[in-house]
Order: sequence, then C-alpha cells, then structure tokens
Amino acid sequence: MLETIYLVRHGFRQSFDSFPQNSPTGTKKDPPLTALGIEQAREVGAYFSDPNKGGKEAPEMIFSSPYYRCLQTATCTADALDLPIHVEFGISEFYQRTIPGTGLHPRPPSASKLRLHFPRVSVTVHDEPLLYASRNGETFSGIHDRADEFIRILLKYMRENFPDVKRVMLVSHAATVIALGRAIVRDRTLAIRAGTCSLSRFDRVKPSSSALESGGGRGNEEDIGTWKCTLNGWTGHLKSGEQRHWDFDGEIEMEEAGQGEGVLQAHEEEEEGDEDIKDEDTKAKL
Repeated sequence: MLETIYLVRHGFRQSFDSFPQNSPTGTKKDPPLTALGIEQAREVGAYFSDPNKGGKEAPEMIFSSPYYRCLQTATCTADALDLPIHVEFGISEFYQRTIPGTGLHPRPPSASKLRLHFPRVSVTVHDEPLLYASRNGETFSGIHDRADEFIRILLKYMRENFPDVKRVMLVSHAATVIALGRAIVRDRTLAIRAGTCSLSRFDRVKPSSSALESGGGRGNEEDIGTWKCTLNGWTGHLKSGEQRHWDFDGEIEMEEAGQGEGVLQAHEEEEEGDEDIKDEDTKAKL
C-alpha cells in the first residue's frame, strides 16, 4: 500500500524571455534547466541514493510532468535509483485561462516521443496518462480541482496496479506542487513552500475505507485516507538553499486578470486527450 508521497518541484529553469521559442522536444513555453537547476536535480538524486540520508526511504516509482525541465529533474533521481520515469500529464504546468482566438496552451508530446530525449521514460501498458489538464487553462480553483481529482485517481491506480509500492515521487511545477500537497491533506489553505528542487513529504496516517475492504470491493473512491505533511518545501539537501519560491498569494493580480495568451505549435498532432476541451477543466483517463 502506498504510504509516502514525495513532491519535488523542478530545478532552477532558464527564463521564458531568454529561451528560444521551442524546447528540444518542440514544445513552446518549455525552457530547460540552468546549470544551477541541473546541479539541484543531481542533489535530489544524491540525497535519495545516500543510505545515510533519503536512501533509507527512497521512492520506488517516479512520476513526472511531461515538460522538459521536470523530466531533466526526474532523470537525475531515476539514474541514481535505477528507476523508470512515468510521464504524467495530470501533474502538468498551471496556465491561466486562454484569451479566445490566441490558440491553446502547449502540451508536450507523448511518452513514446519524449523517450527519444529521455531514455528513462517508460512506455509500458501502465503508462497511459491518468489525467489531462485542459489546454484552455485553469483558474486557481481549477488547478486545485485538478489536483484533487489526480490524487484520488493516483491512489486508486496504485492500489489496483502496484499494491506493494510504498513510496512514490511526483516531479512537477510550483503551482501544481502546492495544489497537490493541499489535495493530499485536503486543506486548500495549507501554506506549502515551493522553491526549485524543494522536497515535500506526505505520509499516510490512516488508510482509506477502500484499502481496508476485503473481497476486492472498491468502496468509497472519494475516500483517500488521512495524510500528514512531514516535510514542507525542505531544501536541506541543496547547497544553494531555497531558490525562486513561488506561491499563489503573489499571483492574485494574475488571477483577477483572468486570462493569458495561448500558443500555436507546429508539431501538434491529434493524439488521445489532445482535443480542445472547452467545457471541462480536466479529462480523466480512468
């Protein structure tokens, strides 16, 4: 049974203004890590591979946002622990609602194509995304709704497909990391630190009713059990300490503005889940 969820924000990235229009995967708004960000990502891997530090309770599975900077970050821990990376679109970047007529927000290519750039990416039958974020963007409440839905689906997925795995790591973005942490403890007011390559840890206190059932019943799928935050945006593993913390409080004006410009991508294809979702914030795969 899953007992621990680690949340890691990607490392220090290049700025959107200085980076060329497309990432190596052809995705817009997708800058890679800086030299500092790469060093931070390596320090995460070193922490979890050291038996005298995080290696005692290292993650057994790694899920990563499909964006380049997150996959770079996840790769360092995956290499250190010799684990595959499971690409998950449900923990993708948070974007404002798009302005009509400006296009949609970017969505990176599928796991099979990302594997060409990141060999650790897994492409097995278990690697269909659990959730898709809307390419029309989200409100603040929308990103929290997505996080709530993703955590519910993730716990059910792990229970049914990987019942022996106790610890997972999710590599994502600042806003998504905060929303995921709040979803795990079911508290949308929880203040979560989200510096680059910061580490938050959530431990299960009480199993859900579904996990306690016998005979294969699913029980109440909305019941995720009781969890507590035991590390909050910790950066003790980083030589540079906390860098580039982000939180929702500093973005109130952005939320009030309400919308941002979308993009048109040259490499876009009609892949499953890639349609223009106009009337819903998320599309579940389960």
